[in-house]
Amino acid sequence: MRDKIIRISWSNPLFLDDAILSNLSNTQGLYYISRIFGGKETSLYVGIATQNNTISKRLKSHKKHWLKLYRGKIRVRIGRVVYPNEVTKSIIEHAESAIVFEQSDIFYENTCKAKSYTYTDLYCIENEGDIFELKPKIRMHEHPEYNDNPNSLINRWRNDPCPVRITGEPNPDGSKLEIKKVDNIEDLFNKK
Repeated sequence: MRDKIIRISWSNPLFLDDAILSNLSNTQGLYYISRIFGGKETSLYVGIATQNNTISKRLKSHKKHWLKLYRGKIRVRIGRVVYPNEVTKSIIEHAESAIVFEQSDIFYENTCKAKSYTYTDLYCIENEGDIFELKPKIRMHEHPEYNDNPNSLINRWRNDPCPVRITGEPNPDGSKLEIKKVDNIEDLFNKK
């Protein structure tokens, strides 16, 4: 099965107030927050801005609420999706979900999508630019929940002519994603 690609170009880090004022943040996309404290930089959060929101508005909200609890200097890298050419809300959400799930151990403030998430397409996320602690490539095919489970999406696609969907709801043990069959291919693209 061939990966669909989402390529993200990450800017050099800006201090929080500079990032809020930057033209780079007056758009939709992704942002990566870290902090410098005690001479060491640590990752805190990956977020998105979609639809009627901008990265700048999201950063202002974070600054007003939870970021003020951190000591040290807050830095922000702005992520712009450079491929595919047509960037949709779904593309941005898929990228954020895969990054948070894959690297939940470094993003202390990301609680959603750290153990499970919903997706209808499988992507390879390619990070370029100043990626700091981000992995250069994240393949959703390589997530253990995708490959190790005999009922995983890949195994079901290989052996079942009917499409399947990941619900994003974890099993009771919190380690596996639930997979449900869909009766209609259109259900893959409609949120329930």
